[in-house]
Amino acid sequence: MENNISKPIFIGIGGGTASGKTSVAILLAKVSTNVPVISLDHFYLECKGDGETHNWDDPASFDWDLLQVCMTA
Repeated sequence: MENNISKPIFIGIGGGTASGKTSVAILLAKVSTNVPVISLDHFYLECKGDGETHNWDDPASFDWDLLQVCMTA
């Protein structure tokens, strides 16, 4: 007996700041159904505002623990 239940897939889109990742994800979601878009923009850690230039592309800028909680909930 064939199982007709489709399995979820994960598509990761990488690139630097302002490279169009979110725009591409939104376009993909528009051409398909039931496609949530989860953007790392929502998982930045709070910038301390110490006057130094912040590197938003640094992986240490993200709250990876919160992202994991959201992805496994």
